[in-house]
Amino acid sequence: MRVSISGSPTAVLARLGTVPVLDLRSRQPSLEEIFLTCSVTPPARSLGGPFAWRSTEGMLAAWLTGILACAVTIGVLLSTVTDFLARDPSHRQMLQTLGMDVAETTDGYLGVIAVLLGLVIALYAACRIGAARGEEAAGRLEQLLT
Repeated sequence: MRVSISGSPTAVLARLGTVPVLDLRSRQPSLEEIFLTCSVTPPARSLGGPFAWRSTEGMLAAWLTGILACAVTIGVLLSTVTDFLARDPSHRQMLQTLGMDVAETTDGYLGVIAVLLGLVIALYAACRIGAARGEEAAGRLEQLLT
């Protein structure tokens, strides 16, 4: 509602002072609303807002570096493991007793390592889910993801 007054507003203000105010609303956006709509970036679609990415990128980089270092180490050790199994008959006999084909030791070794790396990646995912659950319990998750 817009009011225009010509003349002295004293009488109108005195009368308005006696009327109880139930709700003051304006159709005009406040400066805060204008600022928030202009400065807030839209949230990322996959893992929440930009803060959600910033808050986890250090840990993600550390885990990826660790997994990469482990994979490189395993790759370097691959030729050593196959040479060891080719020279040592007792280990070959043990593998045959366990039902493993000695000719496919490289495939078996890489299969076991792939399972172990998969478990490490699953551990990271479980840690992040646990952290999100902790944020939810503390009431901060909605703030992180928006």
